[in-house]
Amino acid sequence: DAQAFGGSPGGYILEDQLRWIEAEVKAAEQDRTVRFTFLAAHEPAFPSSGHVGEAMWRDGDNRVRAHVFRAGKLQPEKLGIIEIRNRLARVAASSRKVAAVLASHEHSYIRLLVDKDTPAGEPSQDDRNLDGRIDWKGTEPASPLKDLLYPVWYLTSGGGGAPYYSEEASPWSDHWKKSKAPSAGYRFSAQGHILLFRSEGKKVSLTVLNPFGEKIDEVPDLMAVKRR
Repeated sequence: DAQAFGGSPGGYILEDQLRWIEAEVKAAEQDRTVRFTFLAAHEPAFPSSGHVGEAMWRDGDNRVRAHVFRAGKLQPEKLGIIEIRNRLARVAASSRKVAAVLASHEHSYIRLLVDKDTPAGEPSQDDRNLDGRIDWKGTEPASPLKDLLYPVWYLTSGGGGAPYYSEEASPWSDHWKKSKAPSAGYRFSAQGHILLFRSEGKKVSLTVLNPFGEKIDEVPDLMAVKRR
């Protein structure tokens, strides 16, 4: 219990960790020898199956936050978990070299494109009754992060675990499933799987296979979304 004993709830990123991520992404962006960058975490930033109520979304509950000792007293961090998630999303979108943000935790395969039109949830804008939660299923729909510079793929791979999770509703999956080309920004599978990446020139391809070698999903070039 982070509130009672201090520490970080699952999915929460502490301030010093975020600053390190920001510095590393910026350094890679400026380094001519770096062609592609992948970010990796255990819990997904945009869950779409068994952990929509957990991970870095908490079903819209931004009241979740880490508690740390300062001056001998246990105190909550300033930002809630969704605000922290949004900072991570902005960092990932700040670089044209970020090929994908990788995560696990959900026992399923999820490919999600997050761009400036994807509903993500912005507490300062969406929490209209100021109760600390975004009631995205009711009267407080999740807003997109309009200041995202480059689109970013978020890939969740929990293909080695069991039991496998079924798909659950989320602002981002609902958005893409209602679009004219759902598969262009979203793909879900509850099969066991493995992700294979291939770097070739200015391209990074993704192929997803199930245990029988059958192709579940494929993206010829993860970087293409940044050139639209």
